[in-house]
Amino acid sequence: MTVLSLDTSTSRLSVALMKFTDAGIVTADSAVSLNDGIRHAEQLLPAIAHLLTKTALRVPEIDLVVVAAGPGSFTGLRIGFSTAKGLLAAGAADYLAVPAADCYAVGLSVYPGLVVPVLDARKKRWYGAVYQTAQRLTTYLDLAAEDFVRLLETHQQHAAPPLITGPDAAIFLEQLSSNMEGGAQEYRLDPRHLEGIAAVLAKEGRRRYLEGERTPEDAGPDYLRMSEAEIGIRQRGKDDAGFRT
Repeated sequence: MTVLSLDTSTSRLSVALMKFTDAGIVTADSAVSLNDGIRHAEQLLPAIAHLLTKTALRVPEIDLVVVAAGPGSFTGLRIGFSTAKGLLAAGAADYLAVPAADCYAVGLSVYPGLVVPVLDARKKRWYGAVYQTAQRLTTYLDLAAEDFVRLLETHQQHAAPPLITGPDAAIFLEQLSSNMEGGAQEYRLDPRHLEGIAAVLAKEGRRRYLEGERTPEDAGPDYLRMSEAEIGIRQRGKDDAGFRT
């Protein structure tokens, strides 16, 4: 099985192309990770073309496109999904959406304590979830940092401190240090939190697909919240309704 994975959920663009045997052994593996801000619209297709050239593969030979489902950057997620569906039209066999937070947790499944992938959701809020040995213990969350702390206290059962990961993990811990008594002393920063997750995304997507998981062709990203534009449209609708009455 040949799998192309796309993580466009953050400012770090991460893309991988992997070829697996039936036994799951990787026989071809190439990846690109770029951290130039949200420039995915101009960088994603060249990155895919580079990987196809490097591995001597063509789009019709891709059995599965795995895309990060979110939450994350609204613009980035839309680019990822539209590209995945465009690849289907160009001959790729199928696609699957996988939450990015799950992939951070899978990559840290041997850690004995809680694993907490976080992503800056702006407005002093954070996207994330809480995991133990790659098993998700919460829903996907959109919380203030202090609410994450209270939630972690209810799940903490191991001596190992919670491990904070994801591209914005260091910023999250800095906010705890400046805003809360005790700060971030009780937490550990994943030393590899800035690495791209495309390789894990490809492997996890393949596993789920072989187990029967599917994503409807008309599915979209999991934003967790409305965009600023949607909020504005809804508010204008309320204002117009109030004016008419």
